[in-house]
Amino acid sequence: MDLRERLSKNKLSIKLVSLIMAVFLWSYVMGVVNPVRHIDYRGVEVQFTGTEYINREGLSILSPQNPKVNVRVEGTMSELSNISTRENGIVAEVNLSGVRPGENVVNISVTIKEQTGRVRIINVEPSQIVVNIDEIVTENLEISVEPLGNLPEGYTLGNVRVIDNYVRVTAPKTVLNQIGEVVVFPVISDKTETFMINSPIIFLDKNENEIQNLSSNIETADIEIPIYKLKSVPIRPLVTGSIGQDEKITNIRVAPENVIIRGSTKIIDSISYIETEEIVLKDLVGAETHEVNLKLPEGVTLHDPGVDFKLEYEYINNVQKSITVPKENFYIKNENSNLEYTINTEFDSINVIIYGESSLIDGLTGEDIRTFIDVKGLSSGEYVLESSIDSIEGVALREKNPNSLSVIIKNKEEVQNNEAGAPQEGEGSTNNDGN
Repeated sequence: MDLRERLSKNKLSIKLVSLIMAVFLWSYVMGVVNPVRHIDYRGVEVQFTGTEYINREGLSILSPQNPKVNVRVEGTMSELSNISTRENGIVAEVNLSGVRPGENVVNISVTIKEQTGRVRIINVEPSQIVVNIDEIVTENLEISVEPLGNLPEGYTLGNVRVIDNYVRVTAPKTVLNQIGEVVVFPVISDKTETFMINSPIIFLDKNENEIQNLSSNIETADIEIPIYKLKSVPIRPLVTGSIGQDEKITNIRVAPENVIIRGSTKIIDSISYIETEEIVLKDLVGAETHEVNLKLPEGVTLHDPGVDFKLEYEYINNVQKSITVPKENFYIKNENSNLEYTINTEFDSINVIIYGESSLIDGLTGEDIRTFIDVKGLSSGEYVLESSIDSIEGVALREKNPNSLSVIIKNKEEVQNNEAGAPQEGEGSTNNDGN
């Protein structure tokens, strides 16, 4: 064996001897000397005790929810090693017995499981915590509905109804006070008929953020969602009864003339018009306005119930009136230009009785009426002809006195010849004798 091999073998032997001595010394220190040291345990979970008191008093822990502490433990190496190997070797607790609603400063108690005299806790950080306690209350909150989506054109949403429209919520008072609205969001897109749906109940705060993990008696709500078809139809007035013979009511109509109704598709499709409730004619006499109600079929409602329906009509009160027509208003109708006409009457006027609407009759006088006799087709001679008056719209002639007038018709040429060469009386007699 050369020198290099001997030196290498000696180095290996030295290392082996050193390792054996180090293990021996470590075993001696740990087993015989066992020095004291400390270890920091961070993030030790704090457990709440006295929860039976909390439950009995109707209280709840608002904060902290998962408190933790840092614990420094001093002891020998062997004992500290045993703590580290045990599950939940260090226990931190807060006793809630006697706490009241509000902020409570409570001490944190820390113990070591199976602790020996050589191990002790030298520091707890923090040593106290502020526990916020609140009163548990129960309230019934009304559920509102906010439909999502749009209905097809020509359809409208009715009054949505939540079958059980209250939810009973049990929660800390401060949490309950944060609730701004309890709402369900049913989807109504493309619906054309009334339907039922079950939707989850959502709790929103004042900023419309969802509040979760609340205890309630129900988690979903049944909702009835009425969907109605819309249709515009004419209104027909239903008129009954009669009025005096000199009275007349015409142009009866309802304003507005059409109404938008709603209902199920089957019912709405079968309706072409809507009638009013019965209107008695005599109730319209003297009335300036007359409101009417509509007679809606079962299952049909008005799309806009705030619309007022009024009856519009024309009331006509017919009267008769006696008027004296002066002679100056007499004239001959259908004269022949070759004839000469003379009204032969001893009357200076004609008395006529006319009949018609009071609005037309009341203002008429004798100057407004012209009396005539019709000589159409008549030749020379003397005639007694029935007189009449010029037509006035809405006015009828009932009587006249005298009823007839006398008219003399002559040939203009004969009249002119007679006036130009009329013989003396003697001459005329002679000629007649000759004939």
